[in-house]
Amino acid sequence: MQDQNVISRMTDHINLYDRALTIIKRKGYELFLYPNNKDDSSLGIYFAKKDNRDFNAEDPLRLLGMINIWEEQGDDWWDNPNYPSERITDELMNEVYPDSVEDFDTFDNEKYQALIRKCQSFFSLGMFPDIEIKSDISRKELFEIISNLGKDE
Repeated sequence: MQDQNVISRMTDHINLYDRALTIIKRKGYELFLYPNNKDDSSLGIYFAKKDNRDFNAEDPLRLLGMINIWEEQGDDWWDNPNYPSERITDELMNEVYPDSVEDFDTFDNEKYQALIRKCQSFFSLGMFPDIEIKSDISRKELFEIISNLGKDE
């Protein structure tokens, strides 16, 4: 069942490269592509430069993301006290790479219910029509679903 509130979906794809590069160019950055003559899977390294600041990434989407981080957080982006980094990657990995159902047992009820709501939202996107996450799903059932994600591919 697809979420009827979702009106747009974007996926990391090469068809977004020109849009990302256009945004970067309109922000006033000079662009350069350093060609990759060794690996067919990459066009090269994308560079953007403006006001004595330069950025480089393997694709324009990453490049735009890096520029946005710098524009939001400034030159001390890696240690800006106004923007402390949260351990979000660790949190996400703990949710989708549990070693056992006991990992979910460490979640208090509020955190477990939040995970259920997040899973319901994710699975409502329609990419997994055979999976339905009920609000009273057991920790074991949720572990089985999550631990099998990506194994079909």
